[in-house]
Amino acid sequence: MSQVDSRPERPLLYPDWLQALRPVLLAQSEPVFLVGGIVRDIVRGAEGHDLDLAVARRGMR
Repeated sequence: MSQVDSRPERPLLYPDWLQALRPVLLAQSEPVFLVGGIVRDIVRGAEGHDLDLAVARRGMR
């Protein structure tokens, strides 16, 4: 059986526009999760151009 290592081989690089949104996302009363293509792009080291977010409960207002 192969061993799975979840640690990336290199640091994950977040696009500048996503870094700029970070304070807004962290200020929400509920956790906000990155989902979809942006996660794939970050892992691949590609520049992401869209943003999909998920929240655990009612959503942001």
